[in-house]
Amino acid sequence: FVPEVVTWKEGTDKKGKPWKKVGVKLPGERGWSGSFDQTIGEIAESAKDNKEEITLTYKVDGAYLTIVELFKTGKQAA
Repeated sequence: FVPEVVTWKEGTDKKGKPWKKVGVKLPGERGWSGSFDQTIGEIAESAKDNKEEITLTYKVDGAYLTIVELFKTGKQAA
């Protein structure tokens, strides 16, 4: 699928360490999947901007869907 919405959130943890999280809107009613991996975020953002298809794998982590792997398929959206 081509990601239509990619969001970034930033903050600091209780010890003052900064963090940055990317969220990718999944197709249909599946909700969102996220990651703290900046490379995953950069690939998702690039795919959105260039209308390129991606494939992602996520794991269920409590109430969250955490992206484990994300890559471009090499296909452009029609």
